[in-house]
Amino acid sequence: MPATFTPSYSAPHTLWPFSLGRYRRVALGVLLLLTTVGIMAWLGQWAAARERHYLTDTITRSLEIHTLALRSAAANFNYLPYTAARHPDVMAALSAPQDRALRERANRYLEDVNRRAGSVALYVMDIHGITQASSNWTAPQGQSFVGQDYANRPYFRDAARGQAGLFYGIGQTTGDSGLFMAAPVYQGAQLRGVVAVKVSLHAIESTWANVRDPILLADARGIFFMGSVPEWLYHATRTLSPDEVATLDADQQYGHQHDFPLVPWTAQRSPAQDAYRLQVALDGRTRRFLAMDATLPELGWTLTVMADEAPIAEALGLTWALGILAAGLIVVVGLYWRLHERRQAEQRTQALQRQHDKQLQHSARLASLGEMASTLAHELNQPLAALSNFASAAQAFAQQGQQALLIEILGDIQGQAQRSGEIVRRIRGLAQQQTQGIEPCALNAIIDNILLLLQAEVRTHGARVVCELSADLPLVPGDRVLLGQVILNLVMNSLQAMQDTPEEARVVEIATRQAGAHVIVSVADRGLGISPDVASHLFEPFFTTKPDGLGLGMNICRSIIESHRGQLSFEHRPEGGTVFVIQLICAP
Repeated sequence: MPATFTPSYSAPHTLWPFSLGRYRRVALGVLLLLTTVGIMAWLGQWAAARERHYLTDTITRSLEIHTLALRSAAANFNYLPYTAARHPDVMAALSAPQDRALRERANRYLEDVNRRAGSVALYVMDIHGITQASSNWTAPQGQSFVGQDYANRPYFRDAARGQAGLFYGIGQTTGDSGLFMAAPVYQGAQLRGVVAVKVSLHAIESTWANVRDPILLADARGIFFMGSVPEWLYHATRTLSPDEVATLDADQQYGHQHDFPLVPWTAQRSPAQDAYRLQVALDGRTRRFLAMDATLPELGWTLTVMADEAPIAEALGLTWALGILAAGLIVVVGLYWRLHERRQAEQRTQALQRQHDKQLQHSARLASLGEMASTLAHELNQPLAALSNFASAAQAFAQQGQQALLIEILGDIQGQAQRSGEIVRRIRGLAQQQTQGIEPCALNAIIDNILLLLQAEVRTHGARVVCELSADLPLVPGDRVLLGQVILNLVMNSLQAMQDTPEEARVVEIATRQAGAHVIVSVADRGLGISPDVASHLFEPFFTTKPDGLGLGMNICRSIIESHRGQLSFEHRPEGGTVFVIQLICAP
């Protein structure tokens, strides 16, 4: 060691430790440089993978939102052909097509229904595909559907075979694109014609035009017929066969479009991943995108959403730039950058999640109200009918000069009006999109309000509700609209679970109690219970046992309760049925 050297040592002995120290410093520098390069390479790959994961998550949420919008656009109008096909004016016009008065009556009916529904056109064809009546019957010649022949259209052929017709294409008469849905018209067992509705998707397409990255919608043949990149429209993902092109020409699906070239991109797919990479010729330059597909089997469509990969390259380049400019502080800068990126990604993800959750919760409330539409209409019709009867009685009492009875009947009118207003107020409270937020809530009052709204629905199911609500139940912090949505969903599920239960045993039992610092709400039914196969997936999104269900109700209920720092669970009842248990914290 240098501390042991003395002046009597020769020069060669004094040079050896110096050379050894310099060698060590050089080796340490090289090792530090290699370590820095390795760390920077690792950080660069980490940043790219992180950004790729974020882009994939963003695309997934975008797919969910856009597929929901497309399904809603079709679902909002698919009832129209079936409803119009059963109307007497439509059947009369098809039974006597030469009767001008009957045809005009059908035209006016279709015009009124179309105007109220907000569809593009609603029209009736005979068994030969000739339009006999249409909502646009007053349009100029060449624009009205009346007299037009649509026998070549697939939606007509499907409906004429007794099936539901569904078809997207360019209008033969107007040249405007739209979604066509059709239903057969039967008089007894005899087919009389077909009713079709045309729905515009321009609102969705206009929204797509404002997005930053491409969104495309393809038909079953892989032809993109709608999207945010006009130059890719009527391009296909594969080469079409001559028979397919001939079918498109015969159906006139895309008007006079006969050539469907391949889309100008190259796809790189990995079997283990849903996302894939695209190298695209766009705006005169080559760009790279991350893309994902979502199929809509009920519509025969495939939705493709893309995200530019430039942020991935930018993240990688930024990491190397920071390392080169601040090599001595690479660890500190890398950790700070990593924390900053994580927080921003989490904030963006949380913001998107909150927005998505609010939309799903609102959609679920509207879906619940939609299931109760007929019973709510009946419930509202009763006070309205009573108002009419009371008004007639009041008029008679006024003419007879019976003031006492008149005052009494006016009080009854006021009571029925308040009852009608209360029903509308409860419906409007559930239908509102923006809720009031977190506030102290009385769960017993929320349950009472929901049960008042469900009175007609309970009667329709031939059931009854038994409540055992704790009188001194403490308040809980929560959103009263969202908590009411959970109670509504659980009671509706209980009613539907007892469809096969004898009517005298159809009882929904609701109880509330305090358990320490928590409030417990239980909703029990006497149905068949939940099978083990269903129980393991009950709270998963898009899992449903209902033929027409979306599979979001229970998932949304659990999300709402967990956002209130509570728990939602279920138990099997020994005597049969299921009990759902909500646990919420008490207000301070």
